[in-house]
Amino acid sequence: MALHFVDNDRSDDVSISFYLGEKMNRSSETLPKLLSETKQNLFQIVPVGLALVQLDGIVVEANAELLSMLEYTAEEFAGKELSELFHPDDKFRSIKHFESLLAGNNPDYPFENRCLTGESVWRWVSVRATLIQDENNTPQLVVVGVEDIHSRRSLEMEQERSTNETNALFAATKTALSIDNFSDAARSIYDQCRILIGATCGYVALLSEDKTENEVLFLETGGLTCTVDPSIPMPIRGLRADAYHEGRPVYHNDFDSSQFPSFLPNGHVTLNNVLFAPLIVGKTTIGLMGFAQKTGGFTSRDVRIAAAFGDLIALVLRRHIAEEKSHKLQAAITQSDRLSSMGRLAAGICHELNNPLSYTCYSFDSIIEDLNEIKSAAEALRAHKGQAPPECCKILDHLSSCVLDDDIQKRLHLAQEGLFRIKEITNSLSAFSLSEREEIRPVFLESAIEAAINLALYEIKYRAKLVREFNAVPTILASPGRLAQCILNLLLNAAEAISPGGVNNNTITIRTFAKDNRACLQVTDTGAGISPANISKIYDPFFTTKDATGAGLGLATCKNIVTELEGNIAIESTLEEGTTVTLLFPIHKEKITRFVEQKLDEMEFPPVSGRILLIDDEEGIRIALKRILRTYTIVESSSGKDAIELLTHDADFDLILCDLMMPNTSGIDVHKWLSEHIPQLAADVMFMTGGIFTDNAKKYLQHIDNVLIDKPFNRKFVQQIVNSHLAEKQKETTN
Repeated sequence: MALHFVDNDRSDDVSISFYLGEKMNRSSETLPKLLSETKQNLFQIVPVGLALVQLDGIVVEANAELLSMLEYTAEEFAGKELSELFHPDDKFRSIKHFESLLAGNNPDYPFENRCLTGESVWRWVSVRATLIQDENNTPQLVVVGVEDIHSRRSLEMEQERSTNETNALFAATKTALSIDNFSDAARSIYDQCRILIGATCGYVALLSEDKTENEVLFLETGGLTCTVDPSIPMPIRGLRADAYHEGRPVYHNDFDSSQFPSFLPNGHVTLNNVLFAPLIVGKTTIGLMGFAQKTGGFTSRDVRIAAAFGDLIALVLRRHIAEEKSHKLQAAITQSDRLSSMGRLAAGICHELNNPLSYTCYSFDSIIEDLNEIKSAAEALRAHKGQAPPECCKILDHLSSCVLDDDIQKRLHLAQEGLFRIKEITNSLSAFSLSEREEIRPVFLESAIEAAINLALYEIKYRAKLVREFNAVPTILASPGRLAQCILNLLLNAAEAISPGGVNNNTITIRTFAKDNRACLQVTDTGAGISPANISKIYDPFFTTKDATGAGLGLATCKNIVTELEGNIAIESTLEEGTTVTLLFPIHKEKITRFVEQKLDEMEFPPVSGRILLIDDEEGIRIALKRILRTYTIVESSSGKDAIELLTHDADFDLILCDLMMPNTSGIDVHKWLSEHIPQLAADVMFMTGGIFTDNAKKYLQHIDNVLIDKPFNRKFVQQIVNSHLAEKQKETTN
């Protein structure tokens, strides 16, 4: 009978012919004596591991090669049961092979399994067994040949593991790129990683907004019964805290005996081993991927795999966050476009409202003025009532019951105040309509504040009392509309921090003062306040504490505006007490005055004559101005085209009052024509406007020095500025 073994460490096959020709008498000879001395020597010196095994599976003897291979002494190896040497996963297959051999099937092929060495290490070997029979074909002995294939098999298994890892990573990457829903993608990637590592259970969790808890996204129990509600956030402590704070995977293979189970809630299953891999976006750990209950414990290889798959989940999360921001940005752009359209619409509406407001305000003003004159005349008549005829006394009694009644005066003044309120609102809307395209110029903080208050008052008045604490502050360089928009955002935030209905218990205070050579503006509310965890995020675009009601752009916009103006913004807040927002701006060093601050009622208008061309497409404006300027010679025109035609034949005017925005031929067109044909008269044009809402008009006005009168205008203001211009012109003519 011949046994053939292949030595992988040699280039040639080693063939051993093993002949057992003599009879074997088990009753008279022991098993070691079954072999002749020559065959015993051959058994020991061949470079192949050999063992003689009894039919009951007990090892009789092993040669030196096998003893060296498996790290046993002859005494340790002899007497062992063959099945004891096999790995539990390989034992069944090995026993079946041995039983098949004894049954006479003589399977002459090798099988691979793991054998336990004398150092208690599992080693891969290739085994081939041959049955030795006597002359009666009765089985006597089994010769087992053993070949060391550990290096080859380890390499193959490593290659297989590497292939499995590559395939799993490829599949997970495909998942990361193809599945849009973050939760679904994270679950798929996690499952592939868990199977590859060999863990039974685990979870993926994300860091809570306040960065104190681990919020479970999903949980894989692996069939274990756990009475802990997975929706309950887990505090960042124990081994989880190490993964979060160190930003690297951590594991523990004797978890149940460590101090860490004390951090687990009641009802949590017993864990033999755990592994946590951080989910890192940028340089910040924002979540964990956890694994537990792996047979044999976790290894450094598992750490490497978990880190790679954790990076994939973080990649999906980054994409998810980016897409959310993109959607919010798109919504913000859409909202911005809508607001821009509304701004243009508001500018147009303000322009259209300011024309009728101008002559309506003037009408009330003139009626009150005329009524005062009638009242004075009636009082004079009353003093001589006894001398008047009966008919005059009857008229005087009628005047006493209506004209002299103070209630009529009060009602007229109330209506006038309402018109002035509408005027303030339209002026405030005008300030916002072109804020993005406004030039930087000296601005008084109070003016921007009042414009913002006019628009925010509806939100404020049902929630809190508004307190103004204005101190003298020099001007700052700003875009009036952009500055007003910033203040409006602060006022709306303050109002929304207070629940409706608490007017008597809450205040919103807006202050101005100078500090360290800077202009300071403060908005303080007694609202809900901001949590310390959110203070650092309040300027982040799209961050909001208002759930679905907020876009998260208010304070981000404020900071951008303040930064553009080289200022600073600071926020102090206490929960349930309130918030104070402080804006600091550089002071504009050039001193300027505001015409509107002058006391118009105290101005004296010396008599001046003049010829004025009045150009406006609104008849009501022309009627009002003709009455306001009735001491002058007024020539009127209802369009720019008619005015140009008139000026072609008659240019003898001391002043031209021209509406800026008119259909077909605008005030700009008229001024351009004058500049070309009658340049000396172009300087005598005063523009009137209910709102500038075109870039061309804005740019044109930046390059000329002509006066601009806003509608609705103040009667005395118009009289003063017209009188001032004509007086100056007459002075120049005289000199």
